[in-house]
Amino acid sequence: MILSTIVILFVLVLSINYTLTFALDNSATLSNSTGITNQGFSDEKIRLEQFSNFVTSKLNETISTLQVASENHILNNFDYKANVSEVLHGLPNDMEKSKRDFLSDIIKSNPDIASIFLVLPNGNIYLGEPFSDQKQLPRLNFADREWYKGVNLKDGLYVSTVFSSAAINAPAIAVAIPIINSQSNGTSIQYNGVQSDKAGYLVAIMDFNYTRELLFKYSDNTNDTFNLVDRNGTELINSNNSTYSTDLKSFYYKSIINSDKNLKTIKKYEFNDEQGTKFIYLMPVTITGNTWYMVMISPR
Repeated sequence: MILSTIVILFVLVLSINYTLTFALDNSATLSNSTGITNQGFSDEKIRLEQFSNFVTSKLNETISTLQVASENHILNNFDYKANVSEVLHGLPNDMEKSKRDFLSDIIKSNPDIASIFLVLPNGNIYLGEPFSDQKQLPRLNFADREWYKGVNLKDGLYVSTVFSSAAINAPAIAVAIPIINSQSNGTSIQYNGVQSDKAGYLVAIMDFNYTRELLFKYSDNTNDTFNLVDRNGTELINSNNSTYSTDLKSFYYKSIINSDKNLKTIKKYEFNDEQGTKFIYLMPVTITGNTWYMVMISPR
């Protein structure tokens, strides 16, 4: 009954084609606090795979949308850089209306995106949607952020680890994509001391709150808890949380990730602690070149 309910959940909630390559080694040593055990776990593997497919499909769908958007002529040129305000942390709300409407439509059709920003080559905010998120930012420049450094280093799409977003004051990841300046003709243009052939960057702040709410809504159908954890052991999704956390939170069983950095397969662990005995199923997944962890926690 549990398995069939989970299958129905993921099929109905998301009908999108996906491809996910993973490996499973049932003969792997299973670490636990009381000894070493070998045991098959095919049903658990299926449930964890379904969760992984659900989340990665949502992320990949959003990335594809953003990549297409970054090539749209509406975003090609940032013509009002002189009007960027230190006080408003970008352009006033009544400027670049076509760009703002374009970004708002992306948010409406991708509810796991909390806000979207156009960022200048030097890291200054050009504009953001919703405007309320832009206006409440603590500063104008974000060149110190991982996503800014990453998108420049890769010179292409970059997905950050989990961080505390200044735009929404909550945990999120950033998807950053370069926007080529249509007027550059392949040559660098200088802006505030920064040489770049790019108009700037399209940066989406994803909190996955919509996905988390869907998972929690159906959590009564299973005793499993699902987590999405980045390579640093920071939690982005926890299906067991009924309220959205505004604080960064380390995965409770972070020690597993720290001890198995080179993990390539699904692995099962047994833990005995103050929360009782639980089975932890850990699945590494590569997303845009970086390792993330899909986790399922099941009571014994």
